[in-house]
Amino acid sequence: MNGDKRYHGELKVNIGPNEARINVFSDNLQELFKDLGIIQAQFGKADPFTNPAKREIINAERKAAGMGKPSIQESQKTGEIPTCEECKSQEFMEFITFTDKKTGKPRGAWKCKMCEKWHWPNGKKA
Repeated sequence: MNGDKRYHGELKVNIGPNEARINVFSDNLQELFKDLGIIQAQFGKADPFTNPAKREIINAERKAAGMGKPSIQESQKTGEIPTCEECKSQEFMEFITFTDKKTGKPRGAWKCKMCEKWHWPNGKKA
């Protein structure tokens, strides 16, 4: 017993698509950390399919790795990165894929991450 002190730790883990919180209480700080470590080891690494935070980190890393580079589809079509009409630069252009709301089919377009303007070929969204 450590006088009147009681330590509390909490872990947030994902079990499938569900998030769970595990609370650990101990009179000894070292025991608390040991118990938290054992619990974390039981659940292993957070996988990106069930952990939204991990999924966001992976998406951000992928975007950062591809920043300024055309996608394979777009480079096959035009062979070049368009210049933003607003800020007159190619540096912050990113090819973004999305699902068309009307047709439900996959689409893509260039967007300037600096001024947040979309670039549509021939100035048309269609």
